[in-house]
This record gives sequence, C-alpha cells and structure tokens, in this order.
Amino acid sequence: YIALFFALLTMVITVIYLIQ
Repeated sequence: YIALFFALLTMVITVIYLIQ
C-alpha cells in the first residue's frame, strides 16, 4: 500500500504544479 500512497501523492503534487 506504500507504493499506492506514493503514486497518489505524486499525482496530487503534479496536478497542483500544473494548476499553478
């Protein structure tokens, strides 16, 4: 489940970076 959490966190950071 750690890999899934890391993938989700990375996706969230990427989305925030693209929105800015």
